[in-house]
Amino acid sequence: MTSSDAKRDKSVTDLVDYLFVRAQRQVNDHFYEDAVDTCKELLRRTGSETGAEARAHGFLGDLYLLMRDVPAAERHLRKAVHNSPEKGEYHYLMGCALTMGSRWPEAIDFFRTANSLMPRSSGVLRGLGWAIHCTGEYAEAEELLRESVNLDPESIATLNDLAVCLMTQNRYEDAREVVDTALDIAPDDERLTETREMVSRLMVEFNRGLDEKERDLRMIGTRGYPKPVYAMVEELFDKALRRAGADDDVRGAAKRLWLAHVVDSSPNVRSPKVWAAAIELTAHASAGERVTVRSVAERYGVGASSISRAYAALEETKASSPRLSLGEDSVED
Repeated sequence: MTSSDAKRDKSVTDLVDYLFVRAQRQVNDHFYEDAVDTCKELLRRTGSETGAEARAHGFLGDLYLLMRDVPAAERHLRKAVHNSPEKGEYHYLMGCALTMGSRWPEAIDFFRTANSLMPRSSGVLRGLGWAIHCTGEYAEAEELLRESVNLDPESIATLNDLAVCLMTQNRYEDAREVVDTALDIAPDDERLTETREMVSRLMVEFNRGLDEKERDLRMIGTRGYPKPVYAMVEELFDKALRRAGADDDVRGAAKRLWLAHVVDSSPNVRSPKVWAAAIELTAHASAGERVTVRSVAERYGVGASSISRAYAALEETKASSPRLSLGEDSVED
């Protein structure tokens, strides 16, 4: 290299450094458009020979993310990744751009690459954890977000993400504990305050739902029903089973199935006889007796097709609660 070449390279390096410093100062002063112009000037002046091209594209990509211009950010960040694939920072920023577009699988790929290039980065772990959370893989997301919090315990953004992740899993006590920790750090943060209010509201609604379920279960234990028509169904099939000589176990199992179906589905009972017939079918099947829908329909004076639909609905309740199973089905058309 000649002395003139060395002087030229130094002058180019000095120009690059100057332009980056100027662009950063403009960003700090919120003159974003001016910073964009500075970076574009840098690209025009230096090209790729100085190795500053990837850095400039990365800077521009980060800046466009700040300006919420995701397409422009993605365009420059892809160039940065292409020119310097060994730089984890560019993969991380690409993950952020894709996250802003809710393109979770792609974002996860870039975050994972960034994590391999920048291990133990709290920011990368947070981005990866949140993207995975948004795909519904809550256990892995929680693990990554907690790891990020361990690396940066005062990151209110990560603490907020973790609280939301826990809230999504109906773990409201845990979510409240996390968001309260964040509020101790930043008591006036609006986003944390909103999350805290959401956790409290959903906790009340969730507990109210549990209370209603417990009330319904108590009604089951006392043979109570929210509607008289449900009690009428039980009376019909219980009398029929008694007449048929069914033992207490079979009759009890039939009642539990009907009560569980009432709690889970609140069926619209237009004809108590139809539902009573459907329950009776399950009871005979549990005793291993060969019965037909038609014979039961004739005994109750209802249509066989109506019984079949009710029977299918009861089967869904049985499938969701295996302990309600009445035995092997022996029902024929």
